[in-house]
Amino acid sequence: MDGKDIEKLGFTKNEATVYLALLEIGSVSVGAIVKRTGIHKAIIYDNLEKLIKRGLVHYVIKANKKHFEAQDPETLIRFINEEQKLLKQKRKLAERLLPDLVAIKAFVKEKIDASIYKDEGGIKSVLEDVLKQRKPILVFGAEGGFKTLLGSYWNNWNLRREKEKINVKIIYNEKLRKKREKLEMKSIAVKFIPKEFESPATTFIYGDKVSIILWSKLPFAFLVQSTEIAKSYRSIFHLLWKLSAE
Repeated sequence: MDGKDIEKLGFTKNEATVYLALLEIGSVSVGAIVKRTGIHKAIIYDNLEKLIKRGLVHYVIKANKKHFEAQDPETLIRFINEEQKLLKQKRKLAERLLPDLVAIKAFVKEKIDASIYKDEGGIKSVLEDVLKQRKPILVFGAEGGFKTLLGSYWNNWNLRREKEKINVKIIYNEKLRKKREKLEMKSIAVKFIPKEFESPATTFIYGDKVSIILWSKLPFAFLVQSTEIAKSYRSIFHLLWKLSAE
């Protein structure tokens, strides 16, 4: 018989050679197997160990010396059945682990888009994107820069936001309390953080995006699209919201 046929059952070349040798010559010592196969003694021992663990070979002691014998060939069927049973168990485990593995891959491979926008035109592009998403908006670090810099656009932006019924939560600096209390805007909730927490930038969190806008003489915005980053910033916002006063 060609050892390659045995290999097709899941054996290595050396395992198949040793197993066939035992079937052909019966109960023998390692020396006899070496002579029959031409394989090094250490390799013979290694492969005999593997075959014994699979239940395909056993040994007996004769004159204080181990003699190895192949089990009945029908044992091969039992071995294959065990392999199939183990394979089914592995498949079930893989199916159970699959959702977690996919999630890990998605987290590591998540595409993160980041862009920088400059001057008033760039800032308006970001703010238009905020409305375009039609998602609830969380804002902190607000100190009035939006209205001061963009004036009429700020009014128009809020009118469109109200029309789209986009809810907003804003954390203003305490120094703006009197000015903000005079506003009557729909779908908006406001809280105030102590004056010590001053910030030259305002952070907008919406959908899977975070935009940080710096209201300087030459304003610019940093926009990041990432589910995980947006989730992290939401956690920061909610913590600040709890610490802020109404």
